Amino acid sequence: MKIRLRRVRDGDGPQLARAWLDQAQLYAALDPETFDVPDAAGLGRWLVDGLAEQADPERRLVLVADIDAAAVGFVVAAVVPPHPAPERQMQRRLDARSVRIEALVVRRDHWRRGGGTRLLTAVEDWA
Repeated sequence: MKIRLRRVRDGDGPQLARAWLDQAQLYAALDPETFDVPDAAGLGRWLVDGLAEQADPERRLVLVADIDAAAVGFVVAAVVPPHPAPERQMQRRLDARSVRIEALVVRRDHWRRGGGTRLLTAVEDWA
């Protein structure tokens, strides 16, 4: 089973929505006060449009994990610029640029098969 990383495509909507809902169900079960399962109606189109719009090679990485031409998950990572006044902050290392993972989801039927690890490794390489 070969995991390929690529940009989001129009036909990815149903699979990405499934991954998003799988992750939401897990989080909602763990902490229902904080998390909820979103409405599935139109979710795939919303994800594809939003992910395609966010991709920016200089500031934001958006990748889809693909196995056998099916999207099994995705990651969104963003560059965080240095804080304008790091000397005034309590937290260390705000004087440096960093990368934040904003979303990482994998379809439940592909958990523990390497897709999430492959996506995270791609973020590390990009950073």
